[in-house]
Amino acid sequence: MLEDEKVAGTVHLALGNSASFGGEVDVPIHLDGVITNPTVVVDGELLDLTL
Repeated sequence: MLEDEKVAGTVHLALGNSASFGGEVDVPIHLDGVITNPTVVVDGELLDLTL
């Protein structure tokens, strides 16, 4: 999973605990997800995720 989080053209999402790596959220769960070939729009602008 750690390698998958770094692949160009993907989006990594994480929900839950961040205290173990310096964050402020301390809950009993941490979930990660990776989306391949995503469409990302920020403030109405389509982002180009290709290199």
